Amino acid sequence: MAKYLLNAFSLSMVPDGAVLEVLPITDAQARELAVQVETLDRASQAGETPQVWLAATSAIGHADTASVLSGILGVQVPVNRTNVKLVPGHDAAIVAQYSGPRLPEGAKALPDGAEIKWYEVRVHSLAALGRANARIQKLEAKLVEVLGEEGVEGL
Repeated sequence: MAKYLLNAFSLSMVPDGAVLEVLPITDAQARELAVQVETLDRASQAGETPQVWLAATSAIGHADTASVLSGILGVQVPVNRTNVKLVPGHDAAIVAQYSGPRLPEGAKALPDGAEIKWYEVRVHSLAALGRANARIQKLEAKLVEVLGEEGVEGL
């Protein structure tokens, strides 16, 4: 699965007919999704401090935003002005939605009154969701067959 770190999301990033799942997440969850930490076993065997790096592809287009996100995530976020196209069922986006006053030149932290709201965006195809729904309906029918209507209602 490819993961992208974004500071904005656009419908042009997904194909027509895509179904979006947008989940609010915490700073810690964003870090878990976007940052890779070398296993402690390997680092401790080598007597080293574990290496940490950005595991998501940065699509952060402004240096000040990248700098602020680097501070929050604890890893260098490179500036990368690029177009992102998310593939349903394969790609995900970690969106850092900035809200507040304009970032001052050279910002390394959020100014007073500003915040980052994090979201994980997953993209699904309508056809795949239809197939999953059909499987769920078959499982529900099997449950009714095995447990009866009253048994299923009690679940």
